[in-house]
Amino acid sequence: MTVNPDKVLIYDPSRCTACHYCEIACSYSHFKVIDLEKANLHLTVELDTGRRDMVHCMHCYNALCLEACPTGAIYRDPKTNHVLVNPMKCVGCKSCIQACPTGAMWFHVLEGSARKCDFCDGEPKCAQFCSTGAIRVIDRADYISEFKKQEAE
Repeated sequence: MTVNPDKVLIYDPSRCTACHYCEIACSYSHFKVIDLEKANLHLTVELDTGRRDMVHCMHCYNALCLEACPTGAIYRDPKTNHVLVNPMKCVGCKSCIQACPTGAMWFHVLEGSARKCDFCDGEPKCAQFCSTGAIRVIDRADYISEFKKQEAE
């Protein structure tokens, strides 16, 4: 498989039906169980308004989680540019969780380590199983262009 660097997930709440297939695919892919709490991304739905949002890792250029990690357990993959976690180096201090501006980091109690999106080796299951296209994989440059366009509107 050829991995193209600088790919990110983009979420369009107007296309989301809140089916939670993204979380199901993620938890099953990583843990072989259907458990929304074990997904590396989370769909939030405001019950009173129905407003939806996706909490997911943006694999930031200036990754605060990486900077906050005292053991080097969080690192940037040189091939893909994705920010990853090595659970064998994680000491469970949760500094990364506090540092993450998107709230994408979480702590897996049984593993004793921090977790986050690992981009499924370049083929995110959440995007593959999102039948409405609410979650897509795009180039980071295209994401920045779309974000700037939405900001201007």
